[in-house]
Amino acid sequence: MSAIDTTEPTWLARALAKPGLSRWVELEGNRLHYLEWPGPDSAPAILLVHGFRAQAHWWDFTAPLLAADFRVIALDLGGMGDSGHRAVYSHRGFADDIATVARHLYLRDTILIGHSFGGIVAVDAAYHFPELFAHAILIDSKVSFADDDHRTDGPPAHPPKMRSDRAIALQRFRVVPEQEGIDAAILQHIAQHSLQQIDGLWTWKFDPLCAAPDLVVAEQHESDMLRQLTMPVDFIYGEHSAIISREFARRVGACIRTGRTPIEIPDARHHILLDQPLALVATLRALLARKIAAAR
Repeated sequence: MSAIDTTEPTWLARALAKPGLSRWVELEGNRLHYLEWPGPDSAPAILLVHGFRAQAHWWDFTAPLLAADFRVIALDLGGMGDSGHRAVYSHRGFADDIATVARHLYLRDTILIGHSFGGIVAVDAAYHFPELFAHAILIDSKVSFADDDHRTDGPPAHPPKMRSDRAIALQRFRVVPEQEGIDAAILQHIAQHSLQQIDGLWTWKFDPLCAAPDLVVAEQHESDMLRQLTMPVDFIYGEHSAIISREFARRVGACIRTGRTPIEIPDARHHILLDQPLALVATLRALLARKIAAAR
């Protein structure tokens, strides 16, 4: 008789065993896709916003862990993931995407969490729709200031490469900026959800017309918006981030009216939700501990 295997699944296997429910909502004729992890009854809601040209499945490793205490929703911004493409992209348009999903789900007093570019447009959403959100958390986001010469949020538009072999396309997946320290299984999972097949060829899901040069801040800098937000705001960054320095994080912190000190996650790089997901979840739970206790 063979011994019984009592080995517990890894945290990653447990997280991926609880996929989000895939759902849709319309915005001015354009379909927005989102994932939902329902969470406990009467749990407060978290709305997660991915980075530039990423998609909701980047949160598949953290959202199931947060769903132990929260109703968790992760959307695909327009032109990214499984959401529809548009003729024009803007920060305000992405803020409208966020507000549309929140209203569709009748969310109120929602905790808005954005990574990288997602944190930037989360600031726009919190500023323009304060009635929908009670707390904003930015993760390694390059907030703009008035003295910036310019800012781009990713690569320019160019025709995507089409590949006949899916396996080769998966091998070409890269995060931007590239970095070490991400589990190969995590990268492979994201890559699988980033591909689509068109006319028998494989390419990335994001709209190539959704490009950084079109998204330079024109209306108002996020630092100015942050100074006007009255809700609690937190700023998280990676110790070894290629995007955010400790000095820059402190500068962002000085714009936050609630006076919250930026939080540095040790040994983390820019893509914190991929290279230090457990540390990120622990940090978010600590920041939101009072909301967790109030809901129990």
